[in-house]
Amino acid sequence: MSPQQTKTMLLIDGHAVAYRGYHATAHRGEVMTTSSGEWTNAVYVFVNKLLKTWREEEPAYIVITFDVGATFRNERFPEYKANRSKMPDELRYQIERIRQVAEAFNIPVITCEGYEADDVLGTLAKRAAAQGIGSIIMTGDTDLFQLVDDHIQILIPRGRYGNDTLYGPRELAERYEGLTPEQLIDLKALVGDNSDNIPGLRGVGNKTAIKLLKQYGSVQGIYAHRAEITHKRVRGALEGSEQDVLLYRDLITIRTDVPVELDLEQAQADNFLRADVLAVLQELEMHSLLDRIPESREGGDLELDATERSATPSTEYVTVQTLEQLDEMVAALVKAGSFAFDTETTSTDPLLAELVGLSVSTRPGLAWYVPVGHKRLDAELTGDQAADADLPLFAAMEPVAKD
Repeated sequence: MSPQQTKTMLLIDGHAVAYRGYHATAHRGEVMTTSSGEWTNAVYVFVNKLLKTWREEEPAYIVITFDVGATFRNERFPEYKANRSKMPDELRYQIERIRQVAEAFNIPVITCEGYEADDVLGTLAKRAAAQGIGSIIMTGDTDLFQLVDDHIQILIPRGRYGNDTLYGPRELAERYEGLTPEQLIDLKALVGDNSDNIPGLRGVGNKTAIKLLKQYGSVQGIYAHRAEITHKRVRGALEGSEQDVLLYRDLITIRTDVPVELDLEQAQADNFLRADVLAVLQELEMHSLLDRIPESREGGDLELDATERSATPSTEYVTVQTLEQLDEMVAALVKAGSFAFDTETTSTDPLLAELVGLSVSTRPGLAWYVPVGHKRLDAELTGDQAADADLPLFAAMEPVAKD
């Protein structure tokens, strides 16, 4: 962010983060439900990422956006996103639950008919920058990379517990071999975008497109110099396709002039009542998140009182397999002040036992397990031995590098 900016706005692409959370957990067979059977995996990931980013980035303002149907892009190109499958029912009602969470936090949800959430995000980020406010856009859509500058960063969440990646100008240049954010529009126009059903040029891949853009600067520059291109397949792909590629470029370009208002007073992050948030998270049975609710404008002690704790029997058990999970566990232990722990060993004989793992808990139903000896056991046990072992085996616990 620019050093002149002292405040940050967190802008959240609601559908993109919910989709990412749903598929990241469903793909691994993780089904999170309430005691009544209501699916909550997408909601949990969404709220977890919201609270994590809130803690780490300390935004002064928060806004959430959602898509609201067909846009001008569908009118210009009927095939736009026509390949997308129907939203699963298990995710559809979770979107409404996410809206309830936003309402409890008093986070404004801004949408606009005829435009995508990306356009709303781009417009709000630009308007915030004009007022000296930097923006972090949380999304799973790399189309938003084109907005990156000294005032706008893009945060890509990684699964339920993965290390999120924050992209500024430097990180983007490293990922795309020095291309500018604006050139990324040209890059997608040339190679296409399967998620949006934009075909691009047949036979022109990422490597070729980046080389052409670094040499000629833009789509228009490439077509102006196509006679100089000696590669027969590439020159053939460019022949007669300029208007199509310019159309794709226009479809990919995020609009930053959407008719929406940025109300900074309404978007203030601390403008919520803790009781409202407690109520919705308790209803969703996300009791492990209650201690992570940020401080609100109302102030007061954020520790759960005895009544709240007795009413919220959590059943959240986490196997610590990433640095992020380890950090979250340590933070919870420090905040709790005291905790119970137990060890898992290879033997009950203290003279022969070797440490396998540690279990810690700060309250009934909330616990972490840290596997520390499973890598050695995995190496020693193979085939039927591993299948017959009394202890659960996990993947090798190598250090995870943070982005």
